[in-house]
Amino acid sequence: GSTITNAQVLVNGADSAFTYKVTVDEFAQNRMKFWYVNINGNLDQNEITTNVSLSDSAKKERFALSATMQNNKDTQIIQLHPGLKLNYETWQVNEPNRIVLAKNGMYVQNFQINNNNQYIKINSEQPKPNTPLRVDISNFMLADITRMISSDTLLANGVLGGNIVLERTVPTPALTS
Repeated sequence: GSTITNAQVLVNGADSAFTYKVTVDEFAQNRMKFWYVNINGNLDQNEITTNVSLSDSAKKERFALSATMQNNKDTQIIQLHPGLKLNYETWQVNEPNRIVLAKNGMYVQNFQINNNNQYIKINSEQPKPNTPLRVDISNFMLADITRMISSDTLLANGVLGGNIVLERTVPTPALTS
């Protein structure tokens, strides 16, 4: 049930680094369709940079994301970069931000994306794994995300708002919302 139209994969390497680029004109599976997918970036020893872009059938960019992941022994650090686009709208990205994944839990610092009166903020109480993590969401339009998956059928719609406190992630997650 899947169709891929005009896919290209380019990889260039030198020493311990390489760049990559994947493009697809159309990817369809059942009711999901992705148009003009462009994924590119580079991998250099302990860091991978990725840029993802999805357009509509008229080649107008609809969704975009740019991020970096660094590997430091048993810890991975993910940073979201400016240029976030959700359903054609450019969102502001707080910098510097960090999502840190470690063997004994995770923590998040200064993560916030916003567009006008919509926002998602995520911060841990302390910059160390398994400390309480607070998520604040205000006026977030669910269709901004669900439109990425299906443009002809709205999977979910509405305005999301609320607060979640993840008390811990390890050994078992505990949350209050």
